[in-house]
Amino acid sequence: MMLAEWESIAELPEALEGFASVSIPEMGIFVFGGANKNMEEQNNLYQYSPTNNAWTKLTASQAPMGRSCCGMTFHENDRQVSIYIFGGLNSGVGWLGDIWKGQLDQGKVSWSQLEVDAVEFTPRDKVTCVKSETECYIIGGFGPMDCAESEDDGESDDEIRNQKDAQEAFSIGWFDDVVRLDFTNDKVESLPMKGLEGAASKAASGGFINKDNNILLFGGKGTTGRTNDMFLYDVKNQTWESEKPGGFLPAPRSFFGSAAMDNKFYIFGGQGKNDELLGGLHQFASGKWSKIETKGGSPTPRRQSKMEFYDGVLYLFGGTDQLDPEQGISSVLKECWKGTFVQGSADSDLGLLESAMGLKRRNDE
Repeated sequence: MMLAEWESIAELPEALEGFASVSIPEMGIFVFGGANKNMEEQNNLYQYSPTNNAWTKLTASQAPMGRSCCGMTFHENDRQVSIYIFGGLNSGVGWLGDIWKGQLDQGKVSWSQLEVDAVEFTPRDKVTCVKSETECYIIGGFGPMDCAESEDDGESDDEIRNQKDAQEAFSIGWFDDVVRLDFTNDKVESLPMKGLEGAASKAASGGFINKDNNILLFGGKGTTGRTNDMFLYDVKNQTWESEKPGGFLPAPRSFFGSAAMDNKFYIFGGQGKNDELLGGLHQFASGKWSKIETKGGSPTPRRQSKMEFYDGVLYLFGGTDQLDPEQGISSVLKECWKGTFVQGSADSDLGLLESAMGLKRRNDE
């Protein structure tokens, strides 16, 4: 039976909550944005080198506004690598509806803002980004719903973003939509919604593209609270349908770390139905969920961590491991972990069976 063996690695350059991340082959893992310990949104881009176990801050020109809970992806064309930033939240402005492209070049990033129709992509945060070779799909999110329905054609996207008071007057909620970015021309298009209504209307969910080039979406928070439902988006037909996975389903959650490799999807931690922090590593493969037990020490239960694969190794970054909603206090972590998969012994197999039967239930569902 497969086990996860965790090892502590170099910490994040600063404690950040709600940052975004991507893993880029032959370059490393990049993190952007997030709020610092003073709850000030940042716009720094950091690069982690797994080879050197070290972080580097990239120098930037014309950086995007600081933000948390934005979407992030990347694309490589003719050895030119670009990262993309989608929306997010800035406490001084409100929800953001801008999209930025950053071209990477030897420790530098050159930013430019894409021209985006405000009807195609409206201000929001907590989106789920899933990429193919030619496109990125931006799913769901949370924000002011009436921005897309405004009949005032004279109001520009810049004006919307810079009027927090006006935004507060809008109703807010979860977007039930899919927005597509075409990497070939950087054009953004809101796709028609067909099939199961409400499938995309989640915030802080996770997803990946499977071997059939369709998107699987798990968890997140919507109108009925946090969920462990799974949905399939047929990319060709632009249709949503419900999935019924087998195995031992993870508990309902949002704000979990997630990553995919070899047509397998992994999640760690998150925030549960009653706002409790969750831990534990879960795998979705061949239509079934399973819990991956740990060999040795492991990361504590947490929310808003980020997880990426690089060269077949799993990496977990940061997160928040203590919450006090009444006082607004949280413990934001700088710690990072590297996870490798090893074969377990017969004793480990017994422990996994006990866990599956509910004999070792902890706050790590």
